Amino acid sequence: MESGGHTPAQHEVEASPCSCSSPGEAPGSAPGTMCPACESSSSRPRATSSTEVPAPEGQQVLEITRRRSNSGSEIFEPDRLDCERKVYMSRSERMRLRRALTKVAAGHGGMNILKDFADLPEGDGVPEFINKTYDEAEVWAYRDLQRHWDPLLRFTPRFHGEVHCKEHDEEGRVFDGRYIRLTNLLRQFKRGPHVMDCKVGIRSFREAEVGRSKLRKDLYEKLVELDPNAATPEEREAGGCTKHRWMSFNDSYTSLQSLGFRIDGIVHSKDVTGEAPHSELKHARTLDQMAAVILKYFMPCAPPGGELRPLLQSVARTVLERLRILMSMMQQSAFVRTHSFVGSSLLFIADADGPLAGVFLIDFAKTTPLPKGVVITHRDPWVLGNHEDGLFIGMDNVIHCWERVQEMLSDSASSF
Repeated sequence: MESGGHTPAQHEVEASPCSCSSPGEAPGSAPGTMCPACESSSSRPRATSSTEVPAPEGQQVLEITRRRSNSGSEIFEPDRLDCERKVYMSRSERMRLRRALTKVAAGHGGMNILKDFADLPEGDGVPEFINKTYDEAEVWAYRDLQRHWDPLLRFTPRFHGEVHCKEHDEEGRVFDGRYIRLTNLLRQFKRGPHVMDCKVGIRSFREAEVGRSKLRKDLYEKLVELDPNAATPEEREAGGCTKHRWMSFNDSYTSLQSLGFRIDGIVHSKDVTGEAPHSELKHARTLDQMAAVILKYFMPCAPPGGELRPLLQSVARTVLERLRILMSMMQQSAFVRTHSFVGSSLLFIADADGPLAGVFLIDFAKTTPLPKGVVITHRDPWVLGNHEDGLFIGMDNVIHCWERVQEMLSDSASSF
């Protein structure tokens, strides 16, 4: 959950303000307007002692500060961070991170996301950062956004450098682990918020993947699970399909190709399962169907003694306002003008009992600079070689979907 920091838990210790522009001021905004990270920031506890984490000879290290959280538990955190720093962790600290692995919506978790410096008892606190498996293209994208103070920074995680550590595979062999540190976007929300991941754009595959012929059994199994009649005779005989074949079919079967976005996952607190059924999400292909899914799974629950409809209307207004501002920032962004967005997501977060809600843009591993001389509209149909991504098509339809949510909430005959 792009995700930068996408876990269904959250901070007990508040983060320090980011340096998004003039102190506390968001890039591309009116003076005095804060980015989402600054909006939720306040003073942090003072450090009580510090220690250095050993690094390989000749490598740079980052000083680690040991302090205590508001609950009295120790936390390790970096004193200073910048885009060129590298952090090296000892094995014991690495094991503490291992215990903090967290599953989140739509794949923003698992073994490629680590909660950073959460040296807390089980169930306590949420860290200020997450560590995501290193991807050079994603690092380049974050550095470019931050180097030019792009307006999109109001809606993205902050990149805080690399984390290097020794890891062990299943056979005990040691290898170098490499991660990127990102702001944990959930830190500004109460514990256990509702989280929704929406893929945005009209395709989820890069143009380079179109010509690759490697057959994969795992993707063939996904293909026939989604539609038992989808496989060609050749694919059935081979028992495999290409990555492009699976991704393009999945895009056309779901709403991504037609509407420019799809709901890939929702984590919530409304029942014991904790998440929306993926089969239900796959079959939500119209704006009305997706609006109904949002109301059913993502929107907050009524607080004790509180009224539900006014709460949901407040959240819908907040989300729509944020989406419209994000669309405006995209239209102003030099980064958007010069890049093709593939596989990026909108991360929606709302407190389980409302009314706080937010929208963020995450996942830039497949975001690539346009070739020299190429200009795209982010709206034209994609054909191989034109690099169109449908980003603005998706944003328009996400906004229309939330407008439909608002309409449903205004209908007195609707029940939730």
